[in-house]
Amino acid sequence: MTDPDTATALRARLPMVALGAGSGFAMWLLARDWDQPGLSESLFLAMFAFLSSFCGAALAMIGPLSLLRALRGALWVAVPMTALMFLAALRYPVATDLLQNEVLVLMALTLGAMACPFVLLRLSTPDRWTRFAALSAASWGIVFRLACGVGFVAVFWILGLLSNALLDLVNITILEDIAEVDWLALTLSGAVFGLGLAVVQELGGGGAPHLLFRLLSLLLIPVLLVVGLFLAAIPLQGLSSAFGHLSSAATLMAMSAVMMTLVCVALTRQEHPRGANGMAARLLAIGLMLVTGLAAWAVLMRVWQYGWTPDRIYALLFAMTLLLHGLVYAWLCGHRRRGLAGSVAARHCRPGADDRCHIGAGPDAAGGCGAHCGQQSGGAGAGG
Repeated sequence: MTDPDTATALRARLPMVALGAGSGFAMWLLARDWDQPGLSESLFLAMFAFLSSFCGAALAMIGPLSLLRALRGALWVAVPMTALMFLAALRYPVATDLLQNEVLVLMALTLGAMACPFVLLRLSTPDRWTRFAALSAASWGIVFRLACGVGFVAVFWILGLLSNALLDLVNITILEDIAEVDWLALTLSGAVFGLGLAVVQELGGGGAPHLLFRLLSLLLIPVLLVVGLFLAAIPLQGLSSAFGHLSSAATLMAMSAVMMTLVCVALTRQEHPRGANGMAARLLAIGLMLVTGLAAWAVLMRVWQYGWTPDRIYALLFAMTLLLHGLVYAWLCGHRRRGLAGSVAARHCRPGADDRCHIGAGPDAAGGCGAHCGQQSGGAGAGG
């Protein structure tokens, strides 16, 4: 599957990203005044019930529905849910005490979740909104999209922690500063969640491996920016102050593994990566050589300071293995006659009946990799 036109893809993704970012910001507004709301308790509860159900329903239905229709469907869910929550709160002296009743909150979540497939089908295919098969497919589709969105947010922040640890080696704390701003962190999480939903919707009936590769490919440019900032700061900070610890080497090796994975993903999705992602993959392959070299240097500095231990021997062997991969990737990046993808395919494919690839994906995910390997097997040595 080829990448969609950049402008078309951005137009398709922007509404979901905007909805996710707006939902994250709205949740921050509610959380900010959770303990001491400036409004009356009843009005605060109504706002909480409306915004949470409205944002949740809109995110569950956007994709199969356009932005406006998803917002319309979210109103159909949010208004009754807000009314029910407000009526239930009349039993309590303080309206917000209802939120401490886990059973009632769980029931409200269940009712809202059950309503979403009906509303989704009612707005998309009105003649099928009462059919069990269509409701089951819509329900599982919602679960799948939301799970992918949550998983992508988790991957994003895990990579953010690793990137922060890498930049911390050169005393750059910009990512940590962003994470400490609550409204910005929640808004960014919502935007990433919406981006994940957009990619899932783009794939339609695509398989799980292809979905994973598409989501991971979105991280190519952010990782390249982090690595570029880190490498640019090295001359200013010096090597001895930053890389005198084994933990520094571990951080560098972990980032090297992430970089290798992203480059392989780019090559698995497209034989010859093009556009911004293609350029990012090539630059990341060059940066991989530098980062792996710094990882090996960090281990050697530790050895020179404190001598050999079994852990340092293992760390150095692993760092040298990563360095070898980094050198190969950097050399292949400048291999103009065949290109990065063709060179990797020729060197990672085993001659045989099925020409299986060793880049971590099967024949379906790799697209035409098997055919390409068959074409290259006869002239693998002639592309130098």
